[in-house]
Amino acid sequence: MILPGDTLWARFRVARVETERVDCAWLRALAASDVDGGAATHVLLSLQPPAASALAELLAALWPGPNPPAAWLKEMGADAASVSPSELHARLPLLGDVEWRGAPEPGGVALLELKSGTPLRQFHHVKARALDSRGACGLLADFAAQIERLLQSTAHRGGRARFCAAMLKLLNPHSVAFSADGSKLIFIPQIELRSPTLEPPDWAFYAAPEAVTGGACGEAALAFGLAQLALALLFDPAAPDAKTSLLLPRGWLRLAVADIALKEFKHDPRAAALPAELRALLAKCLKPRAAGRFATLAKFSAALRKSMGAAGETVLGAPLPALSPAASGISAFPLAPLAPATPDGMTVIAAGAYLSGEKKSPRTLRAYAIDVLPVTEKNFRDFLKETGREPVPDGPGSRVPKYDRHPVVNVTWREAEEYAAHYGKRLPTIYEWEKAARGKDGRKFPYGNEYVAQTGRLRASAPNSAPGKEGPKETAPVGTFPQGASPYGVLDMAGNVLEWTSTARRQGERIFRAAKGACFLDGSVELSRCASMQFKKPDARESHLGFRCVKDVD
Repeated sequence: MILPGDTLWARFRVARVETERVDCAWLRALAASDVDGGAATHVLLSLQPPAASALAELLAALWPGPNPPAAWLKEMGADAASVSPSELHARLPLLGDVEWRGAPEPGGVALLELKSGTPLRQFHHVKARALDSRGACGLLADFAAQIERLLQSTAHRGGRARFCAAMLKLLNPHSVAFSADGSKLIFIPQIELRSPTLEPPDWAFYAAPEAVTGGACGEAALAFGLAQLALALLFDPAAPDAKTSLLLPRGWLRLAVADIALKEFKHDPRAAALPAELRALLAKCLKPRAAGRFATLAKFSAALRKSMGAAGETVLGAPLPALSPAASGISAFPLAPLAPATPDGMTVIAAGAYLSGEKKSPRTLRAYAIDVLPVTEKNFRDFLKETGREPVPDGPGSRVPKYDRHPVVNVTWREAEEYAAHYGKRLPTIYEWEKAARGKDGRKFPYGNEYVAQTGRLRASAPNSAPGKEGPKETAPVGTFPQGASPYGVLDMAGNVLEWTSTARRQGERIFRAAKGACFLDGSVELSRCASMQFKKPDARESHLGFRCVKDVD
């Protein structure tokens, strides 16, 4: 049994162990510097079904066994002189350094070095640079070629079917990421933990229909997954003009419709703006029957390169810049190996201390994830539909469709709490909200210590100024002010609507709940300070009061 604190192979200290549904451990190299705070450098994966993750299943399919062919060793950069029946070290495309120990059957372990990257699901939040169709095709063509290289390495022992079944679970925006320099796509470890409810796994929403129904999966299923990655690169699912949500899970009902991905693509107005050849290629890949797609990755890659006007060449254009806070204006979402995969639309706030309150007193919090944006009118209306309710007149979710991207308002504290619980989340405490807004350094506003105009929806236009007569009379769409982002990339914390928290205060026999943030009615920029708060009656319905959610991650 491996426990946190154990020393493994005289090279690593065990930092954390996962045991829910999968078996893995996050390791820290003993020689690593303490400057990084003890962050994990490797992950140890069990290859024994059914406790293996999708990544472990792939590594098991790639393991050549105790007597690997010389061609495999050369292709994967392994040292033939150091190969033993129970240990093998290689450098795999898209994955990096890996060690196998034990025996391929019935099980063993794989040690994988962690690589930093920006998951595709967070790419459009970072917005370092928008990808055009040519750049997306180039990245995917090279990515598909590396997958094909891995696939060919399994041919000598009939492992193609096993490889495809494992790979299709990784072809999604949670597991695929931009490399640290932004020049290519790689895989990053995302360990699937047990869901708190009976929900489909994340990978199922991007996988071919035959993968969901348990059918045989080949290279045609991988072409389907690569097409889904193309949509993740080209389309921002949270954009105001997004008429459909291609990348957002909708439960088992969505998976029951075999051609849902193709229908959504054909009806999305953004698809019409793509080059005709690329549009036809993606439609072919998204067909519900495998016989209608590209039969091999080689044919898929060739079609991609043809759509770029440079058949047979790798055309990437200028590489994407490194995704860093300086380049993007907001946090660059580095890989957090000690935490589970970040839920969609949220960002993880790492455990540790920050400066809290007016006096900037040190306070330590556990790790948690928080919504990047406030809950919108459409979000709440969808919640009402899922729970079989109708909107309360002039209540949350009752505004006309033009407000779909605006924060939900006129919501009571209890309604906000019910919404959060329905999605396995909760309301933040005042301290969680504050840390997500100001970071660790005790800054006055989410974006710094000096007020900057146009960083949030406020009536005031300058410090100590009187409210303008022509000031805003209503909310703004969420995410309108990216320049007001917090150090963690969380938006709309310096003006738009006040937000409910779970923190309570008793006054006599009455209970009040704290609200954080600033709203479009505020005429003083001081109210947009990270430390400010107000207390409201839990049953209050106000046109400037909304909420966002948090979720525990450890």
